[in-house]
Amino acid sequence: MYKIYINEQLLILSQQPATSEITDIEQFNYENNDVNLLNYINLLEKSSSNSTINIYSQNLEELWTEFRGLFNIMPAAGGIVHSDQNKILAIYRRGHWDLPKGKIEKKESIEDAAVREVEEETGIKVEKLGEKIGISYHCYTTKSGKRVLKPSHWFKMYAAENELTPQTEEDIEKAIWISKEDFLALNEPMYKTIRMITEACI
Repeated sequence: MYKIYINEQLLILSQQPATSEITDIEQFNYENNDVNLLNYINLLEKSSSNSTINIYSQNLEELWTEFRGLFNIMPAAGGIVHSDQNKILAIYRRGHWDLPKGKIEKKESIEDAAVREVEEETGIKVEKLGEKIGISYHCYTTKSGKRVLKPSHWFKMYAAENELTPQTEEDIEKAIWISKEDFLALNEPMYKTIRMITEACI
């Protein structure tokens, strides 16, 4: 299963219909030739209904390959950094609470990129790289009209709770140490991918 956020709307690509417990969801069988992925991408880009679309296929990888082919792929990596005071490291950027992450450079490993981006964006020194938490997916459109799919690889990390230096050239206004519970309870906007990956991190 792949969960992709488009305009903060959720698109699920899966092998089967979602269970009846999930409400407010539209479901479409990819094996039916009337499923045009671009139509659903356009719909979600313009929607504000907060509904979910599930497109399912027994051949999930074929469906995923076709979907990815509609986008420029820009992989990123970042981390949920834990301190010795049982807090995590959060940043505030462009009107949303976020977690430090950034683009993976050519010939750079995912792990190296995750550590580098965290250190650059917050000014800390990562003491230990932990296990991979997962991958989040979101899509956006550039000013030139190109569609981008951004898979972000997330790792658990550890660092001392030292003073933070937000990377202002990346539009980071604040960087704070905060408990996971308080972070998820913040009133200011938070991207759904960030909430999802934070909730997944034990």
